[in-house]
Amino acid sequence: TSDYLKINNDEEEHQLVRALIRTMNNNYDVSDKINIKNEKNILHSLFQKAQLSSIQHYEIIHHIKANEKILEFDKYIDDQYSNKIGFIFQRLNQTNENEILSNNDMSIEMKNFLNSISERIELKDFNKYRGDLDIKTNEHGLYSYFTFYENHQIMFNI
Repeated sequence: TSDYLKINNDEEEHQLVRALIRTMNNNYDVSDKINIKNEKNILHSLFQKAQLSSIQHYEIIHHIKANEKILEFDKYIDDQYSNKIGFIFQRLNQTNENEILSNNDMSIEMKNFLNSISERIELKDFNKYRGDLDIKTNEHGLYSYFTFYENHQIMFNI
């Protein structure tokens, strides 16, 4: 997005600049009207707007395929922050794989445990989880347990 604007008597060219600033801990979506003639001024202003003025080192990317590489990185990071954990419930006296895998429900203790670390959600149309889980046809069941912990999406698939 860009809008041009003349500021007072300075006649300096300002442009609305929008940026997604990525750090190890968070992403910041910021925008501001900035003098676009100086790249370092642009970054400094955006860092201040995101309250990241303590950042001392940054790099400007001048690569023809920068957008493509960022999309690849996003896909990789999405995979890193979306975790699917499978639970297998074994009842007392179940001794073989067929018995264990034929369980259709859980004990109240197991439900209480999962409710204490996550939230039971209906899978159909659930859009808060970016991992590989069917939310259209109930292929992976009707319900699951979901939580968000330290910037990680965690789905406990039952």
